[in-house]
Amino acid sequence: MGSLRATLLEIAKVELLYAKRLRGEATPPPPIPESFPISATNQPAFADLERAWTAQAAETRSTLAGITDWSTSITRRLEQDDKMVVFTATKAQIATQMLLHEVHHRAQAMAMLRQLGVPAQNLDYIGFVIRREEFPKDKTAST
Repeated sequence: MGSLRATLLEIAKVELLYAKRLRGEATPPPPIPESFPISATNQPAFADLERAWTAQAAETRSTLAGITDWSTSITRRLEQDDKMVVFTATKAQIATQMLLHEVHHRAQAMAMLRQLGVPAQNLDYIGFVIRREEFPKDKTAST
């Protein structure tokens, strides 16, 4: 993507695109225009993207939680030059692509951060979402 900013915008933008597809909403043909709700124009600074993405994350979670039939097919038609191209995938396949797309770009972001000297050692998804609790060891239980 060329920069950390562009990479983060890409992740958020495509998350929104796939969530819209999962909900059956219209999506623009590629390339995604700057008028799309997530774009460099609409989120010129990281703080802008963070606010938009935080709100979007809740909507994406709700979209995924609301899917009851993962085998439902979704068809998308795109005009390309002199032909019509029809793409069909199940909701499970689209959700998987959304998640794998993010992983791909998170790895790119981690590599860029490392090149800048930022110790980005672990960007595993589970580390951001898992609930972690720590308790003192019970000395009587360990003996």
